[in-house]
Amino acid sequence: MSRSIEQNLLSLMPTHGSQLPPRLVDTARTLLTHLRKVEDYAGSTTYRAKAAYPPRVYKRLYTHLDNILPGKQPGFVKSIQPDIGLHPWVRGVLAVLVAEFRKEEYGKFVLAGIEYVIAPGSRRTRDKWILSHLPATVAGIFVVSMNRLETILGSEESEVDSLFVLLEKTLDIMDHARENLDVKGLGSNEFWAGWTTPTVGDVEAAIKRATSGWVDADWYAALEDTSLLEDFVDSDLGVAAAFRIIGYKYHGYGV
Repeated sequence: MSRSIEQNLLSLMPTHGSQLPPRLVDTARTLLTHLRKVEDYAGSTTYRAKAAYPPRVYKRLYTHLDNILPGKQPGFVKSIQPDIGLHPWVRGVLAVLVAEFRKEEYGKFVLAGIEYVIAPGSRRTRDKWILSHLPATVAGIFVVSMNRLETILGSEESEVDSLFVLLEKTLDIMDHARENLDVKGLGSNEFWAGWTTPTVGDVEAAIKRATSGWVDADWYAALEDTSLLEDFVDSDLGVAAAFRIIGYKYHGYGV
């Protein structure tokens, strides 16, 4: 770290120290101390490459930031801003869906599609149909995503049959979503705002919109990256490694 950057960081801390959480300030100081030690030892002939600071320091910092920053991280907040981000129940319902399908590794890809459609740029869409059919939109994106991934990974069912089976199972799971989710930190009405039980017709309409427009984006391109998946499916690394690499390529996570 250059001295100018270090001085800039130090100059910020006294100015905003009273406004920053003490744990964050302490962690920042720990990171800075470790960086200084690395600079001191960099010229030593006995220096061996290793992490500048232990993973637990990263973990503490990331955990703290995840807990205090608004946006895409899962969890609950004390107050919901009506025009920002996904509705509280969306992540919970998606978690139930991927768990019931035993496809938890698909969750981040489907979530990327849901965010792209319902809350692009972390701002809720102004599309009136989507806003009035939120659960159907989630179900439609889930079905399209799962169907595509099953096709990529070699499902023996035809595309039409697979889509119908996925739709039926998805609706059945979502019908019981309220029973399967444990709402914590928010009132039931606040948590389930925007929820209505999706119908077959509404989900079919969402699937039609998804296949005719919503798939023209990075979230679906990740699903379409079949060559990378196929390279790993039969390898020792397996499908899980492929998901991590594709996730990092398109969304910056997964490794």
